[in-house]
Amino acid sequence: MWKILQEPCIPQIVTLYFTRLFVHLLFQAYFSTLHTPEEVDEFWKTCQKEHGFAASPNRFALETLKSLLCRMQCEGVVMAMERKCGWDMLLSADTQHYAVGLLVRVMRSSSIPLSSGIALYLLRLLSMATSLASCSHSCLRRCPCPVFLSGPSPVLGCLDVTKYGASLLEIISTNLQSECRERRHLALRCLMVLGPMNPAMAKKMWNLTENLVDVLQENDSFMVRMTIVVLRYLFLYNGAPIRSPVALRLAEALLPLFDSDDSQVQLGSITVFEEMIDLLRKEERKALKTQVWQRLLPLFIHCHDENPRVAEASQQALLRVAEFLKRRNLMQLVNTAELWQFAECLPFKS
Repeated sequence: MWKILQEPCIPQIVTLYFTRLFVHLLFQAYFSTLHTPEEVDEFWKTCQKEHGFAASPNRFALETLKSLLCRMQCEGVVMAMERKCGWDMLLSADTQHYAVGLLVRVMRSSSIPLSSGIALYLLRLLSMATSLASCSHSCLRRCPCPVFLSGPSPVLGCLDVTKYGASLLEIISTNLQSECRERRHLALRCLMVLGPMNPAMAKKMWNLTENLVDVLQENDSFMVRMTIVVLRYLFLYNGAPIRSPVALRLAEALLPLFDSDDSQVQLGSITVFEEMIDLLRKEERKALKTQVWQRLLPLFIHCHDENPRVAEASQQALLRVAEFLKRRNLMQLVNTAELWQFAECLPFKS
């Protein structure tokens, strides 16, 4: 491929299959950086002797990828990556996901049709992955696919959920559970794009609720803000009842966020808690009763928050909790804004 791209006139088929060549060259660089099997390493040493290749397999794949981009008149992409040391970062396992994200952003600003074609081809690969050998499937699950879907793209608006949804969500789930912050961040960005653009996809995302609860417990306000936004999309587009075990974990994760120093996290967590109550099954409400009792005092305190939006949201949530607990006296005090009497009515136990 590298030799073909050095010719003055490249075959038309190279242009026709650009997206496939781009993806496979990027995968070659990505996976050979993570691990090069011994037999491949021996093969490459032979190639170096016979053809005078000085580069390692991953670096040579990137050189070929850069040649491909130049032949597609995307020199600006190559130059932008050079200026930001993006190519070098692709050769390090610790910075690969960040570098791929940078490459996608540069590609998108250069050509939306090309970046959309790459995203669509990746989705096709993911769809086929379920029928591949377990090793191939495992490799694709670790690939930085969500990066290509983490920004506006015409492909996402017309995503065939039946065909690609399950495979894509499996990749996102794997990234949400990753120890790498960048991978979790990219998975959340992908969900933030997919949910609003495709309500049918938002319904399929419901199975990721437990993974999102885990992210809520991170000591990272930026990640928590994104997770809260995704949860609100799920509640809005899905409306399915929440199982009590998940609801319990979600309630526990939300309570510390009521006192967050980040006003957006504070406001979002209170709103999500209120919305969660509406999605509880009647038969499962008893299991949450104690958890809901414990939210009365924090919500009452935040009704007097200096941020008017937090105060208003707290008052609305307090009313919803009083309704949930069927305490008419508390509901009346909230409705009449006589909150000064509210504390006297707060029970210390259920």
